[in-house]
Amino acid sequence: IRKYWRNKWAGLRTVEAKSAYLRYDYLQDVEKTISMKDTASMSVSEIEMEKQALYDIFNYKRRGCNEYYTFLKKDARYVFNCTIAIFSSPYIVWRFIYFFVSILAVFYPLVACVLLLEVMAQSGTLQQVIRSVTRRIDQLLLTLILGFILSYFFAIIAFSFFPNDFIISDPDISEGATPDFNPYTARCDTLHKCLAMTFFIGLPQGDINAGMEPFLWDNSAVSAGRIAFSLAYFMIVTTVLLNIIFGIIIDTFGELRTERNAVQEDIRSKCFICSIDGYTLDRQSKTGDFKTHTLFEHNIWYYVYFMVLLVEKDETEYSGTESYVGELLGDSSHKWIPTGRAICLGEKSDDDAAIALQKVVKTVEKVHATVKKSEGLSSFMQEVRDLLSSTVKEREDEPGRSQAATATVGIVRAKEAARRLMTALESKRSNVRGAALLDPLPTSGSGSSTDQASD
Repeated sequence: IRKYWRNKWAGLRTVEAKSAYLRYDYLQDVEKTISMKDTASMSVSEIEMEKQALYDIFNYKRRGCNEYYTFLKKDARYVFNCTIAIFSSPYIVWRFIYFFVSILAVFYPLVACVLLLEVMAQSGTLQQVIRSVTRRIDQLLLTLILGFILSYFFAIIAFSFFPNDFIISDPDISEGATPDFNPYTARCDTLHKCLAMTFFIGLPQGDINAGMEPFLWDNSAVSAGRIAFSLAYFMIVTTVLLNIIFGIIIDTFGELRTERNAVQEDIRSKCFICSIDGYTLDRQSKTGDFKTHTLFEHNIWYYVYFMVLLVEKDETEYSGTESYVGELLGDSSHKWIPTGRAICLGEKSDDDAAIALQKVVKTVEKVHATVKKSEGLSSFMQEVRDLLSSTVKEREDEPGRSQAATATVGIVRAKEAARRLMTALESKRSNVRGAALLDPLPTSGSGSSTDQASD
């Protein structure tokens, strides 16, 4: 029910639509909160955003640790939506059916056989088999419709050329002799009978000729027509169409099995928190192996306990880290989770950061050589070069300092100077149009200099 209401609430875009579901006293509280603000200096959109924030009834922490349903009106519409939410779950629907069948089995014991289907609700493997059919149900239905259309075509042919040749079974033998009239003959005197016989005889037996009377080879026209009719039905309906249906089911089952194996392999071989694979942790971890990492460093339950702590703890008692994580949780953000990072792996990015810094220096050199002709811009590029040179010198003079940290400082400085450079470029765009900056830059072996200048 909570999931249903959350999705429904997200679909209500306007304040007026949400107000129709909220209690009157809560709406009054919202209006009082808005009136206490300086609405005169706020635009209509800002007031709307403020109301949207106050109408976020699923923000458990900001709503005073009250659940969403305490703010909703308990009217007929609320009951209707909750009922839809309940019966939108196939598992709950099956439980209701199971309950009523159990009661019915007291009076009609044979109905109890339906309860054996509970094994499907308990077995994940059987549910996988059912999903292999229901997942591509649209393709299967379209294929079945095509099969019905083709069978209708064959029924028309049989009605037009072989209306008296269909038999349900061979005639009875009486006193060692076969009677002249076969009571099991199924004559296609109407089109719907021919269609029914096509389904009844052709599909179960796989060969529609098996349900037709033998024909005389002397009549070449009849024999050729019967042979073509039987072979066409066998190749198109029995062989191609049925195998297409089986192929869709088998392929879907294999696809589901591959997805399930991939998920299980990901659970077994990767840390749930940082997503680093066990092979990397086993070889490069400084504190232990993959098992130690998942049990003590990135234990899932430690993160769950921490999130519960933030929910239960008063915001006025938060530490700096708790305030930061609590704000991200309020916005449904996962930035605080160390994806792709682990302290046990140490600082591995020093060499990569140093290489990146050297690439920045080389790119600045090329851009500086290009903008030399433009008056006023060369000074900014010289400033970028000086900042990067000083950063490289700091890294060389302070061997104890992290190379990654030094490279980061250099890149930040370069970005600041680059922003000033872009401001100057915008102001001088009219003066340098047609000059060297707008000409194609000379290419190098590593790639386009234009792309490097952009970077």
